Amino acid sequence: MPGRYGSTTMRIDRAGWPFLTGPLVPAAGLLALSRVTGRRGARAAAWPLLGLSAYMALFFRDPDRRCDVEPADPDEVLSPADGVVMVAGEPQEGVAPPGEWQQVSVFLSVVDVHVNRSPYRGEVVESSYRPGSFLAAYRRDSAHRNER
Repeated sequence: MPGRYGSTTMRIDRAGWPFLTGPLVPAAGLLALSRVTGRRGARAAAWPLLGLSAYMALFFRDPDRRCDVEPADPDEVLSPADGVVMVAGEPQEGVAPPGEWQQVSVFLSVVDVHVNRSPYRGEVVESSYRPGSFLAAYRRDSAHRNER
């Protein structure tokens, strides 16, 4: 039976696989070593790595949303991400490029889905990169100083 957001399938975003398998591979090796040698220390050392791998699966999960299975109204604007909307409306000076824009900034905690979606149908006409800091996202000046 479909869940609240559509299908009950759960994907892992492809960007997350290196982070998920990174701790999983040594954990599997430690568990194999434990089984062969009977050493409990190797098994005990595997548990934190398994926990880290499970956390990475949670962090990089990509669940289906209603908008993934049903077409949205052409004028509907959806939230681009799960989390808490910190800014909605007129853009903060120096954050958005020049032009007529509306800014939507969403803070994602460590337990929110970290997949961002396009909030509105359209065409990407420009993309840019700005080097910067890695301040905590909840800090007000992070929008101006962080890499983006």
